[in-house]
Amino acid sequence: MTLRTTAALALALTGAATAAAQALVPGERVRVDAPGVGEGVLVGTLRAARPDGLRVQMEGRDWAMEVPLPAVRGLWVSRGTRSKAALGAVLGAAAGAAAGYFLFDEDEQVDGQGDGRGLAMVFGGAAGAAAGGLLGTAFKSEKWEPVSLASMRPRADLLPTPFRVRLRF
Repeated sequence: MTLRTTAALALALTGAATAAAQALVPGERVRVDAPGVGEGVLVGTLRAARPDGLRVQMEGRDWAMEVPLPAVRGLWVSRGTRSKAALGAVLGAAAGAAAGYFLFDEDEQVDGQGDGRGLAMVFGGAAGAAAGGLLGTAFKSEKWEPVSLASMRPRADLLPTPFRVRLRF
């Protein structure tokens, strides 16, 4: 191998190792799909990521579980939680406006003038939006980002070999 080829290979290996190291950081919340290890999909805190496996501390447990990398079918990192307040407000506004429309007659008036049905829709929509928004804060969803397993598994073609082969034609 020439010096240039060796330098390019070393740079590529360093870049691949850096990308794999940046993908998983101990302390992050992870979700691991590893059939035969644990019960269903494992969710917990990553304690260690090694080339042969992961150490994940499950929620509510004092000990960490070893997950061999060959058993892992899927791996995700949590990118935070979001409440469903906006969705609840929109659905509540629609339900409140619909209730106001159907509860008031078209001919009803408020204070002897105006459209009672229209005001009922406005106030029903506002009340529904407030109630739906409050209810939506109770429901949270978590955003999961997939992690490439290929970047974690050692590639046989990149492992150092104990001998050199030189072909000249």
